[in-house]
Amino acid sequence: MNLAAYDSMIDNFTDHTYIDEYYRTMYSMDIEFRKNYCFLSKYNSETKVTDIFICMSDEREDGYKWFLTTKTKIGRVKIDLKPIWNNLPLKSIDFNQRTPIKEVDRQEDCIIYKLDF
Repeated sequence: MNLAAYDSMIDNFTDHTYIDEYYRTMYSMDIEFRKNYCFLSKYNSETKVTDIFICMSDEREDGYKWFLTTKTKIGRVKIDLKPIWNNLPLKSIDFNQRTPIKEVDRQEDCIIYKLDF
């Protein structure tokens, strides 16, 4: 059996964040696990689009709707997108889609990621 060919393969699928449209859930190995998450949004006047952010935190702050973070058996962070699904440009997709995600801020108690659609 020639296993040398498998050494040169790059598995990009596990390195990316993707959205499962059937369950309206995002799975990611790029997001650092914290106990809670919330969604933040900010209108970008240059692109005329509302940007969506995910705040991962161990503590809950008042004034935001927080959700519990779970992990899959293989270690992916699982985030439920149902609360904001109708506000996303992805509501019209009909297949699983990879989604770029970028860390925009890191503090001692939280990490904020921006979803790029």
